[in-house]
Amino acid sequence: EFECKAENIACYIKQLDGELELLKKQKAAFERRRKAKENQLARMKDYLLVCMQKINRKSVETALAKITVKNTSGTALPSTGGPGTKLLYLLGIMLTGIAGAGILMKKRRNAV
Repeated sequence: EFECKAENIACYIKQLDGELELLKKQKAAFERRRKAKENQLARMKDYLLVCMQKINRKSVETALAKITVKNTSGTALPSTGGPGTKLLYLLGIMLTGIAGAGILMKKRRNAV
Protein backbone atom coordinates (compact mmCIF):
# COMPACT_ATOMS: atom_id res chain seq x y z
CA GLU A 1 0.00 0.00 0.00
CA PHE A 2 2.70 2.54 0.99
CA GLU A 3 4.89 1.58 -1.98
CA CYS A 4 2.04 2.39 -4.35
CA LYS A 5 1.47 5.76 -2.72
CA ALA A 6 5.21 6.58 -2.75
CA GLU A 7 5.42 5.60 -6.42
CA ASN A 8 2.49 7.88 -7.28
CA ILE A 9 4.04 10.76 -5.37
CA ALA A 10 7.40 10.23 -7.10
CA CYS A 11 5.68 10.28 -10.50
CA TYR A 12 3.84 13.46 -9.57
CA ILE A 13 7.13 15.07 -8.43
CA LYS A 14 8.68 14.23 -11.83
CA GLN A 15 5.65 15.70 -13.57
CA LEU A 16 5.88 18.92 -11.52
CA ASP A 17 9.61 19.14 -12.23
CA GLY A 18 8.95 18.79 -15.96
CA GLU A 19 6.25 21.46 -15.86
CA LEU A 20 8.59 23.80 -14.00
CA GLU A 21 11.32 23.35 -16.62
CA LEU A 22 8.79 24.03 -19.37
CA LEU A 23 7.62 27.20 -17.64
CA LYS A 24 11.22 28.40 -17.28
CA LYS A 25 11.80 27.89 -21.02
CA GLN A 26 8.55 29.65 -21.88
CA LYS A 27 9.44 32.56 -19.59
CA ALA A 28 12.81 32.97 -21.31
CA ALA A 29 11.14 32.81 -24.73
CA PHE A 30 8.55 35.42 -23.72
CA GLU A 31 11.30 37.67 -22.34
CA ARG A 32 13.22 37.48 -25.63
CA ARG A 33 10.01 38.23 -27.55
CA ARG A 34 9.19 41.19 -25.26
CA LYS A 35 12.66 42.66 -25.76
CA ALA A 36 12.39 42.21 -29.52
CA LYS A 37 9.04 44.02 -29.55
CA GLU A 38 10.42 46.86 -27.40
CA ASN A 39 13.34 47.26 -29.83
CA GLN A 40 10.96 47.18 -32.80
CA LEU A 41 8.80 49.86 -31.17
CA ALA A 42 11.81 52.11 -30.54
CA ARG A 43 13.04 51.65 -34.13
CA MET A 44 9.61 52.52 -35.58
CA LYS A 45 9.34 55.65 -33.43
CA ASP A 46 12.83 56.74 -34.49
CA TYR A 47 12.00 56.02 -38.14
CA LEU A 48 8.83 58.10 -37.99
CA LEU A 49 10.67 60.95 -36.25
CA VAL A 50 13.45 60.98 -38.87
CA CYS A 51 10.90 60.94 -41.70
CA MET A 52 8.98 63.83 -40.16
CA GLN A 53 12.19 65.81 -39.63
CA LYS A 54 13.24 65.25 -43.26
CA ILE A 55 10.05 66.86 -44.53
CA ASN A 56 10.11 69.47 -41.74
CA ARG A 57 6.76 68.43 -40.20
CA LYS A 58 5.94 68.79 -36.52
CA SER A 59 2.58 67.00 -36.70
CA VAL A 60 0.48 64.77 -38.92
CA GLU A 61 -3.23 64.18 -38.52
CA THR A 62 -5.13 61.41 -40.30
CA ALA A 63 -8.47 59.75 -39.76
CA LEU A 64 -6.85 57.09 -37.56
CA ALA A 65 -4.06 58.91 -35.77
CA LYS A 66 -2.71 62.27 -34.69
CA ILE A 67 1.09 62.35 -34.49
CA THR A 68 2.94 65.22 -32.87
CA VAL A 69 6.65 65.59 -32.20
CA LYS A 70 7.21 66.71 -28.62
CA ASN A 71 10.39 68.41 -27.52
CA THR A 72 11.34 66.94 -24.17
CA SER A 73 14.26 68.07 -22.09
CA GLY A 74 16.93 65.48 -21.46
CA THR A 75 18.47 64.57 -18.18
CA ALA A 76 20.83 66.94 -16.40
CA LEU A 77 24.45 66.23 -17.25
CA PRO A 78 27.08 66.15 -14.54
CA SER A 79 29.51 69.01 -14.19
CA THR A 80 32.89 68.24 -15.75
CA GLY A 81 36.19 70.04 -16.18
CA GLY A 82 36.63 71.22 -12.59
CA PRO A 83 39.89 71.79 -10.71
CA GLY A 84 40.66 68.06 -10.68
CA THR A 85 40.92 68.04 -14.46
CA LYS A 86 43.31 70.99 -14.48
CA LEU A 87 45.56 69.21 -11.99
CA LEU A 88 45.66 66.13 -14.21
CA TYR A 89 46.59 68.27 -17.24
CA LEU A 90 49.38 69.93 -15.25
CA LEU A 91 50.76 66.58 -14.07
CA GLY A 92 50.62 65.20 -17.61
CA ILE A 93 52.52 68.19 -19.02
CA MET A 94 55.13 67.93 -16.26
CA LEU A 95 55.66 64.19 -16.82
CA THR A 96 55.94 64.72 -20.57
CA GLY A 97 58.52 67.44 -20.02
CA ILE A 98 60.55 65.28 -17.62
CA ALA A 99 60.44 62.34 -20.04
CA GLY A 100 61.53 64.60 -22.93
CA ALA A 101 64.40 66.02 -20.88
CA GLY A 102 65.50 62.50 -19.94
CA ILE A 103 65.56 61.43 -23.59
CA LEU A 104 67.61 64.50 -24.57
CA MET A 105 70.11 63.90 -21.75
CA LYS A 106 70.49 60.24 -22.76
CA LYS A 107 71.10 61.21 -26.40
CA ARG A 108 73.78 63.76 -25.35
CA ARG A 109 75.53 61.17 -23.18
CA ASN A 110 75.54 58.64 -26.01
CA ALA A 111 76.83 61.29 -28.46
CA VAL A 112 79.90 62.09 -26.30
